[in-house]
Amino acid sequence: MMFSSPITDILCALGWRVIAQSTPHIWTAMRVELNPPGIHHSQFNLAHTFLRNSRTLPLRIFILRGNGRDPRNQGVDSRYFEDIIQLLNAHSGRWRHLDVQLPHALVSQLTNASSDSYSQLEALKISGYVSYANGDGMRPTAPGTLWKMRSSRPSPRRVDITGFRLRRVKINWNNTTEVTFRSLYANECLELFRQASRVVACTIINVTSGHDEDSPEPTCLVPTLLSLKTLKISFSSRISESLVMDRICAPVLTHLSVNGSGPHDYIERLIDRSTCQLLSLEIGDEGYEIVGRLDISSIARKTPRLKSLWLNNLSFNDFKVVFELLAQTSEPLADVESDLAPGCFAQLSTFGCTSSYSLPWSKIPNFFPRRDAGADAIHRPFRVLDINVTIGHDETSNFIDPETVHQLLGLVKRGGIWLRIFNRAMEKDLIEASCEYHGIAIPEGVNLIHGGMVMPVFD
Repeated sequence: MMFSSPITDILCALGWRVIAQSTPHIWTAMRVELNPPGIHHSQFNLAHTFLRNSRTLPLRIFILRGNGRDPRNQGVDSRYFEDIIQLLNAHSGRWRHLDVQLPHALVSQLTNASSDSYSQLEALKISGYVSYANGDGMRPTAPGTLWKMRSSRPSPRRVDITGFRLRRVKINWNNTTEVTFRSLYANECLELFRQASRVVACTIINVTSGHDEDSPEPTCLVPTLLSLKTLKISFSSRISESLVMDRICAPVLTHLSVNGSGPHDYIERLIDRSTCQLLSLEIGDEGYEIVGRLDISSIARKTPRLKSLWLNNLSFNDFKVVFELLAQTSEPLADVESDLAPGCFAQLSTFGCTSSYSLPWSKIPNFFPRRDAGADAIHRPFRVLDINVTIGHDETSNFIDPETVHQLLGLVKRGGIWLRIFNRAMEKDLIEASCEYHGIAIPEGVNLIHGGMVMPVFD
């Protein structure tokens, strides 16, 4: 058991000890590591010192189990730590920030000592995993494990849960504004939205197509999420994607990140249903190519205020359409002969993507306004281009052609932009590799290794 406070370094000096003991706020943050026998008793006394000297002030507590690979930790029964758990429970009314990374059996023991104590918990982070007897590290959710307080349910503003089913975390979600949850069934995900109806920022990792029998079946729209501005959600099955996304209504949503295999036509339906104005959008999974066609032209029409767009592992044809669209509508937008003008990503300043294909590199220089563009020309405020590809280096087609290389070097040297095209297979900047391949000298002052030259941007 360890404590992260520097207090332990000054206790040996009597003068400092007197000052420290009369300053309760410096004892309010503690990191408790549950270690094997041999050092447990003395550290229990130190924990008691922290709790006593902090008096009645709110506490920040981080509790974790000792290294599971340490032989001394193997086979240690969780009941061995009951004394330190009970000591912490006696001060549960002062818990303000509680961060727990423990086996499920120990997590369930953390509760308030009496049923009449009041909880002032503001931030709760629980990471539950199996005991060392069954293997080290995180494991899938234990359906029967329960965390609750004996008194009225706490109502934290920030919640981060791993290793528990939604129904087994007994808290009041009414005041929760930030939530992160890992591994939920689709119907649990919707139930979370129903309970945490005031959530502002929500991250849900790994939504599966199964269902929790004790959570309601997804039969209709969830109540409108009037406060939700940021949603980051990933799926492990295609079924769960539309099952969840077609039941969300978020009128003030501005930042959306969807990680799944697609198809992603539910994004357009979400925008239409919510009438929201997205500012940033990320689509796709960096690990797998998405399926189905992505109608980027339609998304462009529905997101006129979009400032940041990230696309991961689209098909080559979809990327071709995206690059063509960005190149054709860069400037002057009002004169483009297209049904997209003048609102095709007109506010876009950042574009990023990952791909396993050699992309249409010759289109990239046209993403940016021409150097001779007049002061009155209408063009998007494009500033950042970040492309990551995983392609071979044994064919000419996998390098950027010489003409485009010269144009890109000119853009970087001109300044005011951040430009990087990185080949993960080569672990090298692709513009730099293409310069070497074609025998092109990199101009002085251009540093491609670190993503080009960053110059001040004045809006």
